[in-house]
Amino acid sequence: MAPAPKKIHLTSRTYLKNWAIKDKVTWTDVETGAAASRDIENVGFRRRWWGTDPDLSRAAEAALRSIENDVTAFLRDPRSHWPVGELRGKLAQFVAIHVVRTLAWRAWFERAVFSTVAENIEQLPLLDRAFIHSGHDMVQPEVHTEYVFRQMTRLASLFASMHWTLVKFDGPLLATSDQPVTPVPMSVATGRAPMRSIPEGSFAEIVEFRMPMSPDIALVGSWRDDYDEPHIRRGSLGDACSLNASTIKQAERGWCRQPGTYAPRLAPPLLQPISYPLSPQLFPEMTPASIKASTRRRNTDRLLRELAAEDRDDVMRWCQPTRAA
Repeated sequence: MAPAPKKIHLTSRTYLKNWAIKDKVTWTDVETGAAASRDIENVGFRRRWWGTDPDLSRAAEAALRSIENDVTAFLRDPRSHWPVGELRGKLAQFVAIHVVRTLAWRAWFERAVFSTVAENIEQLPLLDRAFIHSGHDMVQPEVHTEYVFRQMTRLASLFASMHWTLVKFDGPLLATSDQPVTPVPMSVATGRAPMRSIPEGSFAEIVEFRMPMSPDIALVGSWRDDYDEPHIRRGSLGDACSLNASTIKQAERGWCRQPGTYAPRLAPPLLQPISYPLSPQLFPEMTPASIKASTRRRNTDRLLRELAAEDRDDVMRWCQPTRAA
């Protein structure tokens, strides 16, 4: 039996390898702002992330490693595997891993649990000890891990149901971080997307998700009513700045770039780190009204409700693409 892992990479090593030269990246510490050459083995990890039970850690990491292994060929050369075809489900799970295996997700989960405990105590104060005990049980490693996997599957169903676009940039302009997936919420103001890895509302209410796949390629999911395009879109310098602004802003402990490169965030002409939704830039017909009216979005919402009603968060299904009228 393989030994239980103690060093858990929240950001997959096979993913970080795309930014590495001889297994090293330029890693910037969020707290100090200091940048240094670091081996990918020594960044983006936490010790005993799944708790101290070796069997639990071994099982959780084995399941996630299987997904990471399945998408490694795509990560090394996304263009030759585009469009993704049968790999769609695995790649959606890989994106979801980098939402739920994060410090931000864990903090959100704990806040949600104890917010519910507080509400219950307010309604039934005589049962306060029982509610507190229940809340404590919910954040224990076994229960938290089960919840992570159930939510990963549900998020993957949502991501897989979206329209995907692969965006190529002119050179290694993109950074990544220990929380690399940006969900852009529906409630965007003046065209700027709030930069946080966990949206305030439901993930079903996002405009898009985006995730850098390599220093020069990003994956963007939207509610466009059409099949994925077989060709790859070209991103502008402003688009790269938008991606980097959100990816770096939401980093919990650190972010990285490829050695010898820089990750621009100061978008011209304002030279400010502004982040905006990319899908309307790629597809001008993607207005707030068209997003809300999207058939793909309505079908996905219905699917997620059905899975929740069936209590089947352990089953991954996604909506088939729709063609715009």
